[in-house]
Amino acid sequence: MAVNYDFDIEWPSANAGAAGAATSLALFRDADTLAELLRAPVAVRDWLTGAGFGLTLSHGGHLPPGHYAAHDEVARIDHLQRLSVTMKDHDLPRGHHAQGWSGFVIADFVTAVAAAQPLREVIPVAPEKPVVPIPSPFGRLRGAAARAALAAAAAAPRGWQPLRQGTPFAVDAFARRLAFLRLTLGIAFVYCAVTLASKL
Repeated sequence: MAVNYDFDIEWPSANAGAAGAATSLALFRDADTLAELLRAPVAVRDWLTGAGFGLTLSHGGHLPPGHYAAHDEVARIDHLQRLSVTMKDHDLPRGHHAQGWSGFVIADFVTAVAAAQPLREVIPVAPEKPVVPIPSPFGRLRGAAARAALAAAAAAPRGWQPLRQGTPFAVDAFARRLAFLRLTLGIAFVYCAVTLASKL
């Protein structure tokens, strides 16, 4: 069974830090994924819950597989950073389906998180002035680039759109994506290092 590792960020009002500031929860979207996680060893659950992952389902689920809300990116990076820092403190299973337990595979989870793409929510605003026609954002694209841009826009759910390169939001998002990739690579490196050390 293919496990869907997509998760959403939620901000429960009761989940507040010591200073009263709200803290986020990372919640998986898929019920089968949550079931696999609940079957996993205690060390895996402790690793995830210690980094702010909850053991209940997300209330979202309106985004397509492999995508997440762009405004959640900062919180996602925070959860990944906590996973990276605490990985060495937990006796995590090594390799795929180690010890014959659940289908929640740490290597696949890290790969899925690194591959996920952000979608920006489009909030309609009533214009205060007459609308001036704007050329299509795909007007300057040609060939394969145009087809790829149109396909990405068509794949996004209603009210969401992929980030376009060159906009301030996209530039800022690019920096966050680099941080994302560094963290996921860091988690993968630590996991591989611990696995190799256990075999020596």
